[in-house]
Amino acid sequence: MAKQGPGIDEDYQALIVLMKALQLRDETVAGQVLTVKPQVRQKCMNQSQTTALMGAVKYNCSEEIFRELIQAPSNINAQDKAGWAVIHLIAKYNRCDLLSILLEQKEVNFNITTAKGESALAIAASCGNDQIIAMLLEKGADYLLADSFEQEQRLPIHLACFAGSLACVQLLLEKEPLLISAVDRVGRTLAHYLAQSDCNNEEEKKAIAALFSGQQLAQESDDGATPVETASYFEHHTIADTMASGQLLSLYQICLNKVCKTDNQSLAKVLEQLPTDIAEKLLDKRSRMDISFK
Repeated sequence: MAKQGPGIDEDYQALIVLMKALQLRDETVAGQVLTVKPQVRQKCMNQSQTTALMGAVKYNCSEEIFRELIQAPSNINAQDKAGWAVIHLIAKYNRCDLLSILLEQKEVNFNITTAKGESALAIAASCGNDQIIAMLLEKGADYLLADSFEQEQRLPIHLACFAGSLACVQLLLEKEPLLISAVDRVGRTLAHYLAQSDCNNEEEKKAIAALFSGQQLAQESDDGATPVETASYFEHHTIADTMASGQLLSLYQICLNKVCKTDNQSLAKVLEQLPTDIAEKLLDKRSRMDISFK
């Protein structure tokens, strides 16, 4: 292997100093390095392939140093060993201020994906960072870009449900209402992902569950599990009860329709699916309506 020249060694040493300065948030030293060695913007760490721009986001830099680093000759779409680019880190750390600066650059690829197929939109959704999602959607980010995690092909809206973020889910549904019926490669619906969510905000998860129809709450994945069963398996009992109530509400509505439109025999089959107390209430309602059945 040919010997590396001293210039290359000096640039790499300058990158190490710059990275350390960013980690310590010593932006005075960072600025000095960039003044003397502007070419370090294009360099990356040998093992991780991390650039200084990535390090700046990771270490919570200021807008000023980010603007310094993003200047040419900087490769804003460079990816590290795991396929992460600057835009992925910004989405993860919820740096709306830095995203505004990044999106000013014409060459930025906001649909670039990691080695696992994750877009910045997907990462923001999985973190519940709704403002990042709004900014990316406004720029035309692909909300149908599925990841490759265990071949499940999850969309950003699946990840938003998994994060238990109502705001993220609503933003994506406003962009495309048909996403409410999105199913991954193994038959899991949005309700299945919500059922697995570890989010502690039960009220927010209930609000998301209210978006689903009774049919969606009863839909089985390829392994035969309904969202209610999935929630129970993960011991998420509150959301399991909420989803079960949603299913009952849907069946209750079906029964109300049956009260007015069908005969006793067909109605009885539907009533069998409901708890006794609810079935009795419906029968009482039918009696008070004084409907004549054929």
